[in-house]
Amino acid sequence: MGKDHFDILNHYSEDLTLEMLRETADRFFGARKEIDEMKETLDRYVADLREMGKKPLKQLAVLKALVLDQKERMDAFWEAIGIPARAFDMDTSTITLKDTDFPHIRKGWTLKGKYTGIVLQTYSELYEACDSYRHCRPANVSQKDEAPAPCYDMVLAMANLLNEKIRSVNDTFSMECTLQFVRSLDVRSQEAEDVTGGIHGRYSAGLLDNLCISPVDIESLSLPAIPVPPSPDTVERKIRKFCGEQIRLNRDAITNLMDRIAAAKNHPR
Repeated sequence: MGKDHFDILNHYSEDLTLEMLRETADRFFGARKEIDEMKETLDRYVADLREMGKKPLKQLAVLKALVLDQKERMDAFWEAIGIPARAFDMDTSTITLKDTDFPHIRKGWTLKGKYTGIVLQTYSELYEACDSYRHCRPANVSQKDEAPAPCYDMVLAMANLLNEKIRSVNDTFSMECTLQFVRSLDVRSQEAEDVTGGIHGRYSAGLLDNLCISPVDIESLSLPAIPVPPSPDTVERKIRKFCGEQIRLNRDAITNLMDRIAAAKNHPR
């Protein structure tokens, strides 16, 4: 091949290479900008969900206090309504409760009526808090045009969708594939390597690792998988029976607890 022909091919190769690299860069970094925006949205939802997760834990702490913080009785409560105690074996030691955090107590009721009523109300609020945290319900949207409030299911779906997008971008814009194709257009270099031999991947060594986008580590988000207990209407009779047993076993302690809560509601500090 003559020198003039070689120069023409070389210039053509350089122009085509430059054009392809520009197009690839535009597409790659455009996709990366979209991913960065998706990550920012996910981070906001994760932060909101962590805050939202405090409510079911607080209601769980109230329920534990109503069974006098006795682990064996709390285990008996879960067994009574048909779920394993380990499902709600969560640390609530960091939650400080005030007597005013308990539901209102109806005046004039018997001790059994007061205690059963306050336990049922607490359980109902725990169920609603867990349900809102775990699943996206219509109640999670305050206004028609507003974005829905976060929930565990939604955040996991968002993280998985983001990871699918990242995998797609990494596969589509693999720098190794792109640069190996550019290398094939480099007539002078290709001719030299045909004669002298070359190192495979010399253009792409290290670039693929540097430019690949890391997926979201879902486990590192550390979001508690708070379960949803049975709906209150399906276990009300079982809860009432448990409350009767609880009064029989701890009447004096429950009487003192009810009096203290009533006093706090009448004279909040």
